[in-house]
Amino acid sequence: MKSKKMILGAFLVGIVLSFGVFNVYAQNPKETAIIEKDIAEADIEKDKVKEIASDAFKKYLNVEISAEDMDVQVIRYNDEQAYGVFHTDGQRNSAALITTDYEVMDLESNTGMPKSEDYQNYTYDEAKEVAINFVKESKLLGEDYTFLGDRDEMMKEINGQKEAGSYYFSFQYDGNKRSTIIVDKQNERIERFLLED
Repeated sequence: MKSKKMILGAFLVGIVLSFGVFNVYAQNPKETAIIEKDIAEADIEKDKVKEIASDAFKKYLNVEISAEDMDVQVIRYNDEQAYGVFHTDGQRNSAALITTDYEVMDLESNTGMPKSEDYQNYTYDEAKEVAINFVKESKLLGEDYTFLGDRDEMMKEINGQKEAGSYYFSFQYDGNKRSTIIVDKQNERIERFLLED
C-alpha cells in the first residue's frame, strides 16, 4: 500500500513539474516568437509549392488552377518529406507530388470515368503518338530519352483492355530513370505523368 502511494505521489509530482515546464515554455515570449516564425515560414513554403503546382498544371496538362484554390499537405515520399497538392472542383480532380527541392515528380488532372463508351474506339497507336509528342514538345524528360512502350506485363495487360480509361507508356531518361506517361482515352490527352528515380 505504501509503495502504491509513493508511485502515485511520484506520478503527481511529475505532472506538476511537466505542467510547470509547459507553462514556463508557453509564457516565454522568445519561444512563442520562434513557434510563430516557424508557422509563418511553413505558410510561405506552402504558398511557393502552390505556385509551382499551378505553373506545372498549366505548362504540362494545359489546366488552369489558381494557387489559392489548392490544398497542400506535407507527406512522405521515398522516406523523405515532400508536398502533396490537391484540388477538386466537382468536374476535375487534380493532384501533384512536389519534393522539397521543388521538383514535380507526379502530376495528374482527370475528369473521372468516361461518360460514354466512345472512348473505347481510341487506339493505342493514337495515344502513343500523343505521349511521344508530349515528351518531345514539353521537354519534360530532356532531350535524351527512349520510348519503352509497355514496361512490364501488367502495363501491357492494362493497355490491352478496351474498357480501361487510359493508356500507359513508359520512357527511360537521364541514364536509368523511368517515367510513365498516361493518356486519357476519353479526352485524348495527357492526364498524368510520373517521374521515377
